[in-house]
Amino acid sequence: MDDLISGVQNWLLLEINKILDPINHITLEHIKNLNDIWKLEVSEDHITFIDLIKGFFPCSLINFFKQLLSTKSKVEILSYNFRNKILDKSMIFWKVRCNKLNEIDKGLGIDKNVKKQHFGKEQFIDKTRKSKNKKYFNLQSLQSHIYFGVIQ
Repeated sequence: MDDLISGVQNWLLLEINKILDPINHITLEHIKNLNDIWKLEVSEDHITFIDLIKGFFPCSLINFFKQLLSTKSKVEILSYNFRNKILDKSMIFWKVRCNKLNEIDKGLGIDKNVKKQHFGKEQFIDKTRKSKNKKYFNLQSLQSHIYFGVIQ
């Protein structure tokens, strides 16, 4: 997972520096200093990398983009491409993990028929449960984008 994060950080550095004048180029440290978004943990107070994978976009990241880039359209394009890069890289990560698990299952003699016999026997997720996470109650940037198509 650390490879996933460092890959996304390096991609973001290259993309930002493509847009900026050579005089204003940033370093990897600028990107790593974006506080909590690179953490691999679940937090009720901050948006972390796990939330980025889920599609949540913190205001602090939008503000960072706005400070560096001159126009709203550049901020929107970079935000869109950043989100897609995270999704692409996480899909690759999970495909590798799933392939490893399938090999383990195959080695243990677990096939589709065995999985079908146990499918739906236990329900682990309560579909009616509402989130109690504080971080999901104040998502101004996401709300503005949904309602008005505007990134704050």
